[in-house]
Amino acid sequence: MNLLDFDKSLLISINHSTRCLFLDSISLFFADARPFVPLLVIIWLLLIIRATPQTKRMLLVIPFLISATDILSSGIMKPLFARVRPCHILELTTISGCSESFSFPSGHATNSMAFAFFLFLHKRLLGLCFILLSVFISFTRIYLGLHYPTDIFAGWVIGIFWASFFYIIKERIWRGKSTARIVVERSG
Repeated sequence: MNLLDFDKSLLISINHSTRCLFLDSISLFFADARPFVPLLVIIWLLLIIRATPQTKRMLLVIPFLISATDILSSGIMKPLFARVRPCHILELTTISGCSESFSFPSGHATNSMAFAFFLFLHKRLLGLCFILLSVFISFTRIYLGLHYPTDIFAGWVIGIFWASFFYIIKERIWRGKSTARIVVERSG
């Protein structure tokens, strides 16, 4: 069995054999990110107001990280690979409808894992909780028949890569500024 056959087989297995009302409800809840955006922005702003300087730096990077991962996954890679969503070509149980956009890589998996892994690099326990949430959100994308497992896996890899990249850049920028401040203070 090759990777594509395994991909389809695993998708069909998850989509057909795990059906239940609870998973249907939870999957639909996480299917559309738009209702969460205003709430997340408000929480983000409240956190920035009350945060320590180090946490503020982390929080200020998050919008740039998510924008970058979303542009890369949904704006560049999906049109580039043009992989048709499985709900359009396989006989699957779909309760959420089937988007007309392409499926590779999963934007939900990319963005949620980038956010979760970036948090993990700063605050291990909190980040681990969000990694588990990202894995669950990603599972719902397969459950709903909207993505192949490889769409999800690719999204995780991209998300982890960009989170790591942004973390390194953030550390170099702020470490450089604090080092520069120490040098100026000592010379003055």
